[in-house]
Amino acid sequence: MREGDNSDYIKKIDIFGSCVTRDIFNYGMNSSVKVGEYIARQSITTIFASPVTYEEREIDRLNSSFQKRMLKNDLEKTTFEKLKTSKGDFIVIDFIDERFHTIKFRNTYLTYSAELMMSEYLTGKKYSVLDKRKWFNKNVVFQLRHKVAMFAEELEKIYGADSIIIHRATIKDEYLDKQGNLQKFSKPYLEDNKKTNELLNDMYDELEKKLINPHVINVADLYYADEKNKWGLATMHYQEEYYLDVAKRVGEIVDSSLL
Repeated sequence: MREGDNSDYIKKIDIFGSCVTRDIFNYGMNSSVKVGEYIARQSITTIFASPVTYEEREIDRLNSSFQKRMLKNDLEKTTFEKLKTSKGDFIVIDFIDERFHTIKFRNTYLTYSAELMMSEYLTGKKYSVLDKRKWFNKNVVFQLRHKVAMFAEELEKIYGADSIIIHRATIKDEYLDKQGNLQKFSKPYLEDNKKTNELLNDMYDELEKKLINPHVINVADLYYADEKNKWGLATMHYQEEYYLDVAKRVGEIVDSSLL
């Protein structure tokens, strides 16, 4: 940091992704960074779809203001408006929430997130559930890559070519138990992980290709999931060292922009 009033040099970082990215800001992030807009629980397959009309009472079962805000964003399709309004200096992207299925509803699409299910918005409504991992064929790959290309174009309009950070987070097959011993998730998890990571890696690859000059952080193979993670054991809840490593790398990218 330069001497004098440091407030002029604090950079705002927006997030499109999941808790995997949001949590890095709780682990050793330097003082030159603050979190701006945080968009979660939305898939690339739904971000460009038509908005859905709804009444507030239809999602009142959600008690969390964060969960309600995320669901409203997916219903209203306001992601790019929010990111433009934030005026962030950087954005960090992860695709972990692509693990959620897609809902075809009326003439549009929604992310089949935990928030959508908990809200009971879909109760009594006709819809179909689409698992893009099961359909990972040439047609689906083409559609997803097209959506990623559109996403990349919108990001560069908002942030420019040098301010987009791809956080290549993936699903883990192994975890550290509470005693620090390495364990494998059960076979059903491993089978699901393979499908999900195939999808995620293809989408990350495509995003890297479509962006002019992205910063890429890819350290997932160096770490494990962790039973001691504050959110509990899950295939995308990593050990503390992971978050510290990614936080350090994000900080270095931001600091290099201050020189």
